[in-house]
Amino acid sequence: MTASEYRKVIVGLIFLIYISSAFEKCYEKILEEDDGFEKNRDAYTEENIFFVPEEARWSKISSVAHTPEIGMVIDKAMRAIEKCKFKKCFA
Repeated sequence: MTASEYRKVIVGLIFLIYISSAFEKCYEKILEEDDGFEKNRDAYTEENIFFVPEEARWSKISSVAHTPEIGMVIDKAMRAIEKCKFKKCFA
């Protein structure tokens, strides 16, 4: 893998970590309010937080970090995020 290819992978991972971290903070805040909106995509949009589908959350990705399937998991996560971008995902 060349340096330029490696950079693309790293930037993608940083993006996943960033949106997942912001989502998790908002998720915890919504859970504390106990209004039952933690699965409502619009509750995150109101806070300018990107809704992250479960398969794209960093906790799920990092749990398989040292397995041969990590590449497929990251690809699946990116596809799920792309779907959500066009409002085709559900909590």
